Amino acid sequence: MYRAVAVFAFFPTAAFAEVCDKERPNWNSGPTGLVSEAWAFLTLPFFMWFLIPSTAVCLLLKNKIGCILMATIWAAVGFYVAINAITDPTTVHEAAVREGCIAPPHLFITLCAAISIATLYTALRQRKGASNTGD
Repeated sequence: MYRAVAVFAFFPTAAFAEVCDKERPNWNSGPTGLVSEAWAFLTLPFFMWFLIPSTAVCLLLKNKIGCILMATIWAAVGFYVAINAITDPTTVHEAAVREGCIAPPHLFITLCAAISIATLYTALRQRKGASNTGD
């Protein structure tokens, strides 16, 4: 009887749930996938109200300096998320990934890289009929 209790003591249970309360306060105890993790990042106010709209405006206006600035910010955000996920000194993030309330940010980092590359491509592509002196 005691051996069975000792074996089950090593499985993640409600004792680890406080990690999820710290990392994701509104977690509904279901597993988190890569898409929901990327969605959680993209619905942060910084992305919804600044980065996504300003990137869209720069792309629509084809402003070279604005596109280069937005591509740099997207790349910096992706780099920051990648470094933060790798070098978490408290290991709270790693415990939350093991618990299932946080997924690895691989899809979000890939999205940041793709948006950065697409924005740079748009900025550096020469428009037809435009002079070589710039915009």
